[in-house]
Amino acid sequence: MGSCSVLTGFLEGCFSNGEASAIDARLLIVELNTPGGEVGSVMDIINLFDNSKIPVSLFVSPLGAQAWSGGTHVLMASHVAVMASGTTIGSAQPVLSTGETINASKYVNALVGLMRNHARLHGRNETLAELFVTRNINLGSEEALTHHIIDFIADDIPQLLRVLRGESNFLDPSRSLMNTFSTFRTALH
Repeated sequence: MGSCSVLTGFLEGCFSNGEASAIDARLLIVELNTPGGEVGSVMDIINLFDNSKIPVSLFVSPLGAQAWSGGTHVLMASHVAVMASGTTIGSAQPVLSTGETINASKYVNALVGLMRNHARLHGRNETLAELFVTRNINLGSEEALTHHIIDFIADDIPQLLRVLRGESNFLDPSRSLMNTFSTFRTALH
């Protein structure tokens, strides 16, 4: 089973079993370190994010981690995109399971459209979103922040939460901060 399949199953449990709602979570944090995944699994994750009543923060972590290919698609679909220092995203051109690049416009254009639509939906840089797929560009955390791909940089979850607590547009300040965060960590390799 691919790493994205494992994450998909885990997230489906969080959403469909009501685990996040049961603890009154205001944010789900998914910590990601992945070279990518199968398109079907990536689409399943994106659909879960799109239909979630609870905002999802995708956190590329720890130092040196990457969210390449499908990981970049998932990052762009998240409500709050965060990277740790020294992490990398990009290289999202589709490939076969053998690693051979797919150049057929039908597939490339579909993934470009998906990437651009999520960039637009979350106020991110649509041009760079397209270049992740068409040119396989890669960005470090500082570049991603400068070019409006991510919302901010945090080096660990406590720092991520401190930043979010100061950002009223991310979380509803009328609700208690105690016992409201559910952190789901998945280190995918």
